Order: sequence, then C-alpha cells, then structure tokens
Amino acid sequence: MSTAPPEDVERLRELPLEPEIDGALYVVALTRRFSRNPDNPAQTLRPLQAAMLTQARRARGLLALAGCGSGKTLTSLLLPLVLESKRPLLLLPAAMRAQNKSDQAEYARHWKTHPVEVMSYEGLSSPGQVHRLKELSPDLIICDEAHHLKNLKSARVRRLEAYLIASKTRLCALSGTLVSRSLRDFAHVANWALKVWSPLPRHNRVINIWAQVIEEDDGPKYHRAWIDSTLPPAPTIEGRLHRRLRESRGVVISSDERVGASLVIETRRFKPSPRLRTALAQLLATQSVVTATHEHLEPADVELMLRSDALWSPKDSIYARVWAQMVTGCVYIWDWGTRAPDTEWVEARRGWGAAVRGVLDSGVYDSEALLKQDIESGKYTGARVVSALRAWHAVKDRKPPNTRALWVDESWVQDVALWATTQKDPPIIWVQLQAVAEKLAALTGFTMYGSGAEASARLDSAKSKAHPCIMSISAHGTGKNLQSWGNQIIAHPLAHPARWEQMLARTHRSGQQRDVVTCVRYAHSLFGRAFRKATANAQYIYDSTGQEQRLLYADRTTCK
Repeated sequence: MSTAPPEDVERLRELPLEPEIDGALYVVALTRRFSRNPDNPAQTLRPLQAAMLTQARRARGLLALAGCGSGKTLTSLLLPLVLESKRPLLLLPAAMRAQNKSDQAEYARHWKTHPVEVMSYEGLSSPGQVHRLKELSPDLIICDEAHHLKNLKSARVRRLEAYLIASKTRLCALSGTLVSRSLRDFAHVANWALKVWSPLPRHNRVINIWAQVIEEDDGPKYHRAWIDSTLPPAPTIEGRLHRRLRESRGVVISSDERVGASLVIETRRFKPSPRLRTALAQLLATQSVVTATHEHLEPADVELMLRSDALWSPKDSIYARVWAQMVTGCVYIWDWGTRAPDTEWVEARRGWGAAVRGVLDSGVYDSEALLKQDIESGKYTGARVVSALRAWHAVKDRKPPNTRALWVDESWVQDVALWATTQKDPPIIWVQLQAVAEKLAALTGFTMYGSGAEASARLDSAKSKAHPCIMSISAHGTGKNLQSWGNQIIAHPLAHPARWEQMLARTHRSGQQRDVVTCVRYAHSLFGRAFRKATANAQYIYDSTGQEQRLLYADRTTCK
C-alpha cells in the first residue's frame, strides 16, 4: 500500500490557522444592523452570537459548537440576512416546532429577522417527505440541534446529503452537543457546512484514519505522520485537534460563556433491596426475570414476551435495554393475556426486522417504507429480504400482544418519590420509561409531561412558574427553556454526555435567577457505571474541542 497522503491531507496541510474571532468586537455593529431598537440595552447581541454571524459571513457557512442556552435561536433567524438567503430552511426536532413558531414571532418584534420555513428532522426521515426538500428548494439550510444528524446510516442524513450534493446549497450547523466521542459523528456535518474550509477530513477513508489514530491510538506510523503534518503544535493530540478546530474559518466554539448560577451534581445513595439485588443477579447469570409477584419468566418465555425484536444474549442491545429497565425496578413485556404466545408472529416480525436492518446498513435504502415499496413494485428482488417480507405479511394482521410493565421491585421509585415530595424547591423528576413516570405520578401526585404535542403545549403554558413535575427526557430534555426550575433528579441511567449536557442546560442556562442549580443522581449499579462513562466522554469532548461541559465543571457533593 502506498504511503503517499491523499489529496484531502494536502488540503488540510495548506489550510491556514486563523485567530479566533472576538465576538465582542462586532457586537455593536451587528446589533445596530439587526436590532429594531439598538439603543435598548436589552436588545443587544451576545459576543458569541456576533462571532457566529461573523464567521458565517466569512466562510459562507457555519459550524457552531455553541453551548446550550447560548442564543442559537436568534442566530438562526439572522443567518439568512448575513448570508443573503432568499429561501432559508430551518431544520430542528419536531418537539421544538411549536416553541420556534412562538420564538420567531417574538424575535420579529425586536429584531429584523428573516421569516424561515421550518421542517423537522423526523419529517426529513419520513418517506412522505422525500420530495419536500426539492419542493422548498432552499438556498440555505440551518440545522439547529445539529447533533440529530450524527448517524450517517439514518434516512434523514442520507436524504439531506443527497440534496446538498445535487443542489450545492449552503448549510449552517449549530449544536451544543454535536461532538460525542468520535470524529465520525460530525466530520460529515463540518464538510457540508464549510466545504474546503472544513478543519476535518472530507473523505470517509481519511476520517476513519484520523479516528483510528486520535481516538484509538492505533494504525501504521505513516498515518500518524499524515495527521502530524496537518495539525498545529500542542502538548497532546487532543489539544492539537482542539487548536485545529478553534482556529479555522467558519468554526465557533463556546468556552467561556458560563451561566451565572453555579451547578451542583449531588449523589444520592440508595441500597437496592434484597429482592431487586436478586433479580439483577439472576438477570446477569441466567437471563431470566423474577418479579415481585413471583412470576417467573424462563429464557424461552422471555424470547416471546420481552418487547423487542433482538435476540436474547448479553451481546445484544436487548440485554442492555432490559438491564436499564430492571435497575429501575420494572421490565417491559408483551402481554399475551389468555392466549398462548404466537411464536410464528414473533419469528416473522423478528426476521423482517433483521432483514430491514441489513439492507439499511448497506446504504442502498434509507428507510423501511421505501424498501417495502420497491419490493412490492418488483424493483427490489433480494431473495432473503423478499422472503422475510412475505413471511411478515402473512401474519402481520394478527392481533398483536399488549405491552405492560412487570414490576420486579418498587423500592427505588419509592425512594425517588420520597426525595421529591420532601423538597422545598419544586423539583423536576427526569424520566425515560413511561412505566416509571406513571408509578411516580401515582406516588407523588406531580404533574406529568410526557411525549406529544399536547404535553408540550401544557408545559409551554405552565413553565413560567416552577412546580413539582415529572418530565420525559426524550420529549423535553432538548431545546426547552426551563429556567424557572433549578432543582431536579435523574430517574434513569444516562451514559451519553450529550444527553446530560442537553438536559442540564434546560435549567442551568442564561437567564437563570438562582444562585445554584442542583441535579441529583443515583450511583448504584448501572446508574454509577453510566455516569462514569458519560463523564469520561465529556472529558474527551473538552480536550479535543475546548467546549465547556457541565458534567466537568459542576461541583460534586453527596446528598445528606
């Protein structure tokens, strides 16, 4: 194999380092340009917002690793003016659409914003939206919460990439949690946004080489030599990557705009009951489940009852999923009622799911629905996949089982409820599992905000005053301004640093009036393991980008 560096490495060698922009130098000029009342101190851009707008103008695109609550919404509404866009499109999570509509109306009262068409990432994934991008024909795509574009295999990423290649449309990407643990998560987004100005490789082969050397400390010596020739000096390779990112045109990384309130993460001790310890040990040793009602599910029953299509083994995702459920005291199962489990339905469903995953992983299709359409029209003829669909079609109309939560032990949810109901400062209980949310609502009487537009509307109308409540992490842990609250407990093991950063930023953000924002977490079993993993990955993000991480700068204490 030749050791000569590819063209992409030559581009990176020649890419100049540029001094990091001091946004404060541009605040006055940009405020006067865009504010409807520039003499009002309350209508002044932040230095970070000014830096993002200035870098976008210089690079004709933007990669902003801007912390949660740093003013990305207003920035996204001013970017079309800076880039002279006539047909801008804003991509964001579906749960944020209602709030964005309200934000656009409010900002338009005070700022000379450009009306922006909005499309959700979930809509971009839908087969029914295949032609929507072409119909809108945007000349600028602004991706707020751009971490939703990390997965290269997802339908939304493939669909967006195809449009960008065909149209040459410019793109701005903004996120407080775009970087997680690998360059592979965001190198393609940097390429879309900055093109030849991207500080990262533009070709997959070189991206993989960089990831192998920087993240895994592996690969032949000449690969490291390539990277050494493209990165500026620093004590560590993570530090060199940090400099390369921060000193590149079109890149903005927030680092020193911390919230005025301090952040404290408290550890609450909990000793699992003998019943829960026995159930967790049995799950690990025998892959069977014993419940509080002494129902016993043998491995063969679990195959038919656990609500999943994966096979049951420690290497499969179902094992991790069941463990994360079990540590909270419950496990989701299919409830066949008085019927015997329908093994044919289970096997056909599992077989079709496996076939779909295999095809999507190959990159030929970007969604199950499109694959199904081509099979039915005869365009796709792969024998194994076609056979799997036929088997599933033969049984899919049979009555499916219900889903219910089997409670192994309730001592942990009772402890969460005990903490919550004794708080003087109204708390948020952050949950991931519906069964846990419902159990806690029954124990505490707190208002519950789950998924869906109705729950978001209720929360938006009530969020001006803190009140005891239970919130879905998936539905409300991103994009919401919940600065009325400052006291919370995490009722689910979270291992991903982006989840922590996003969730903590709902309350620990600019505008928070408290001196201290508190977050309580558990440390037993998977809770502690997940927290340690999230903290380690947050350290990598900080070392390689310089982007502040709440998990790292929060004070740590133990609950009394």
